[in-house]
Amino acid sequence: MTESEFNLKKTNLVLRMINDLANASDLSSLVESYEKIAACEDISQEVKNIIYTVISNMQTIEELIQESEDLV
Repeated sequence: MTESEFNLKKTNLVLRMINDLANASDLSSLVESYEKIAACEDISQEVKNIIYTVISNMQTIEELIQESEDLV
């Protein structure tokens, strides 16, 4: 396998993981997808931090929605 083919396979793997993240149907699926991304050495720490922040914010929003529904 050439270096170019190897890099293409790595890129495809990363894109599949990001696609799984984008298609997650609920918070637990998001977390599961993020764990795969976090373990991937081919994704920069900066990108991992951004994704983690987005998921954390989504979790906070979900909790606030649940609290507001409980008050109604």
